[in-house]
Amino acid sequence: MKKILSHGSIKVYRAKCSCDCEFEYQSSDVEFNREAMLPYVVCPECGTHIRHSECSVTTTRMTTESL
Repeated sequence: MKKILSHGSIKVYRAKCSCDCEFEYQSSDVEFNREAMLPYVVCPECGTHIRHSECSVTTTRMTTESL
């Protein structure tokens, strides 16, 4: 039987909205505006669209303990 010990790196992005909300999200939460050709994320508090390129990123290693 195989046991996974590490799941590789997962990127976690951090965004700050003009409504003073600060939140984290993953790449699966990024949406794409086809007209403007820009990826964005939606603020969970006020619904403002924030450009994905304006957000900071950190990398986290996932282990079986953190799942």
